[in-house]
Amino acid sequence: DNPAEEGWTASAFDFYSDGAHGNALTVGDDGVLFMNGRAVFNFSATQAPKLIHSTLSKGGLSPDDVDLYLFHQGSKFIVDTIRDRLGLPADKVPSNLTRAGNTVSSSIPLLFADRVAGSDAATILLCGFGVGLSAASCLLTRQAQG
Repeated sequence: DNPAEEGWTASAFDFYSDGAHGNALTVGDDGVLFMNGRAVFNFSATQAPKLIHSTLSKGGLSPDDVDLYLFHQGSKFIVDTIRDRLGLPADKVPSNLTRAGNTVSSSIPLLFADRVAGSDAATILLCGFGVGLSAASCLLTRQAQG
């Protein structure tokens, strides 16, 4: 049951970027990471829900039509805030932060591998956000095999 070998179709892509505030998360000339945590949080908590609503609309779906929402695992506080702002039940928004931590761009694929294999999920919404400041989302639909 390797989810990477199953048939999935990606659709309803949405992208957003706010380069004017890209300095909220940067690496300086000295190689040191700088993050304005409040600015990154505010961006994520504001833009991710808007993007998710847009993706659902493009896909012709309501929030209840989605089996799982896989968000970038930036922090428990960000994931919980986005979930609360969307009014989603906790069981539809899994987290692997206690096991994997914030694995940056790998967090969604790791969460997919952890939570989709062996599940009955047929419709998944992915949403990543962070550096740039940028965000993206899309729908994944499991294709019937056979």
